This record gives sequence, structure tokens and C-alpha cells, in this order.
Amino acid sequence: MVRSRLFSAALTLVVAVGTGIWAVVRFAESAWPAWALCVTLLALLSWLIRSGTELFEHGGVAAAAAMLAVLCGALAAPATDGVALIPAVAGAIALVADGRAPLGAALGVIVGAVVLLVSAAAVAGLPLLAALVMIGGMLLGGLSGYSRRLRRQAQSREAELIRKEARLHEERARVAIARDLHDVLAHSLGGLVIQLDAAEALLDAGRAGEARTRVASARHLAADGLIEAREAVAALRDPDAAISSDGEKDLQRGVDDLLAAHRVLGGVVELQSGDAGPACDEETASTLLHVLREALSNARRHAPGVPVQVVLGRDGDDVRMTVSNPMPATGPISPGGGFGLTGMRERLGELPGGDLRHAVVDGRFVLVATAPRRPLSTGGRP
Repeated sequence: MVRSRLFSAALTLVVAVGTGIWAVVRFAESAWPAWALCVTLLALLSWLIRSGTELFEHGGVAAAAAMLAVLCGALAAPATDGVALIPAVAGAIALVADGRAPLGAALGVIVGAVVLLVSAAAVAGLPLLAALVMIGGMLLGGLSGYSRRLRRQAQSREAELIRKEARLHEERARVAIARDLHDVLAHSLGGLVIQLDAAEALLDAGRAGEARTRVASARHLAADGLIEAREAVAALRDPDAAISSDGEKDLQRGVDDLLAAHRVLGGVVELQSGDAGPACDEETASTLLHVLREALSNARRHAPGVPVQVVLGRDGDDVRMTVSNPMPATGPISPGGGFGLTGMRERLGELPGGDLRHAVVDGRFVLVATAPRRPLSTGGRP
């Protein structure tokens, strides 16, 4: 951008100086009146000032200098054989193209310049064809400036869209990080609290052997949480590297592992698996596993001790997972800040056709997750 402005300013300087020298030579030959030479030189000087102030981003001074170049050039053009039209047209292009100046004001200056040109042509007795050519030059300058103005506006809008897209990308990245951290912390730390509370109660009761078992389970849970945290960080650094090759196997094994962990933490859970159809891709499997883990964590947190039922099966071209449990006797399930359900909904929303619904039905809290069942040949790596 700076190089472009420097080149434009240098080119303007060369043309303006050359035109000024030519004007002085023509005046010396007594071809032009003195006032025409003075006005032409003023127009050229205004053109140079406009170029210099634009280089240093003095918008108001640049606009005023361009306006003066247009009006002075139009006034002197008929008496200088059209030479003064050069700074006038250049000023018209710059004035209209400048998006900081109101378009109406710039067009008003162009109209005023045409009026001055017509009046000066009539006084000088300029032939009609020559006057029409000069008027056409002024109008073409205005049209050229308007075209540049539209192009700059389009470039500005495109740049703004790119900035917005970058901000949205950063926002999605932050949400993904927060969601993964929430899942890991809610599952691992929540389980740790349960195990350590149980171990403390067992120690108070003098049942050291059982307490030792609980502490060992807590240690394994902490190790698993550390592995999950590392996997989450690795997935954020390189999402493609986290994709495995067998989505259906990962889904079934992951469901079994989560249910086993829930039972170790003192929960009661029953799994009913239907015909889930062909293997789904890893992204779908991973999303459903995250949803199930959060649903089981919510059940332990908000309805401890109640049995949980998990139903996994096929629903047309989708995989449907239903997690339900009786409402606790103490009242409605606590929202827990709302991040769990929000994270589940965001994860499923990233899948085409993914959906999450939850409601209280016949005294049971029912959560239904639907995800597309995409074959590995199109959704994951072969």
C-alpha cells in the first residue's frame, strides 16, 4: 500500500511538473492569457498538494485540494487548449473515489466544474465539438472515480468479512477448548470427588481395605483423566491426527468403558443396544461418547444412586442414543450451570442433522441424542 502511494505521488509529480513547464512555454509564446496560466498553475499545485497530503493520510486537506484542482482546471481548460483539463480530471477521479468524502458533495463539485467549463467555453468562443470533448472528459473522470469508489468499498467489505470469519474461527476454537475441558473435568474430577468421599467414609467406619480399593480407583480415574486431557490437547493441535479407522468399534468400546466407569463410581446403569446399522465415522462416534459421558456425569451429580438406562440403536439413517433416569426425590434436576447440556447441544450441532432433546417424561429425565450414521468410506478414513 505504501509503495503504491509513493509511485502514484511520483507519477503525479512528473506529470504536473511537465504540464507546468508546457504551460509556461505556451504562455511565453503569447498563446494563453495571463489569468489562464495562473489558474492552470494553481490547479497543478492543488493536484500536487492533494497527492502529497493523501500520501500522509490527511484526508480533509486532500479532498479540499482535489476540489480546487477540479474547479480551477475546468475554468482554465477552454483558454489553455484543454491542458488545464489534466489536473481537473485527475482531481475529479480522486475526489469521487475517496470513500471518506460524501458522494453527493463530490458529484456536486463535478457538476459545478461542468458549469464553469461551459461558461468559460462560451466566453472564449470555443467550438461546440471541443467544448463537448472537454465536458465528456470531466464526466468520464467522475465515472472513473465512482468505479474506483465501488471497488474500494467492495474490497473493504471483503476485508471486513475476512476479519469476521477469523473472529468466528477464534470463537469456535475457544468454545471447543472450553467444551473439552468441561467434559474432562466434569468426568474425572467429579469421579475423583465421589471416590475420595467414599474412601473417607470407609476410613471413618474402620473399613480400611475397602477404602484402599476406593483410593486405587481414584488413582486410576485420575490417570485416565490425564490421558483424556492430553488427547483433548492433541486433538486441538492436530484434529486430523485424532481420527481413527474404526468408528463403530470405538463407539461400542467407548460405551462399554463409560458404563463400567459409571458402575465403579457407584452408579447403576443398564444398556440396551439395538441394530445400529453399518459402521459410523469416528466423528459421530466421538460426539456420541462425549454426550454419554456428560449425561452419566450429570446423573451422578444431580440424581446420585438412581438407575440410569441407556438405549443405543438405529433410527432410519441416524444413530439414536437415549439416556434416562428417574427424577430424584429431592426435586428437579439441578441445571449445574447449564454448561453440560449446552456443550452436548453444540457438539451435536456441529454434525449435519445432529440433534439433542431433553424433557421430563412420566417422572423420568430423558435425554435423546441423534447423530448421522455416516459410513467410514465417506465420513472417516478407510
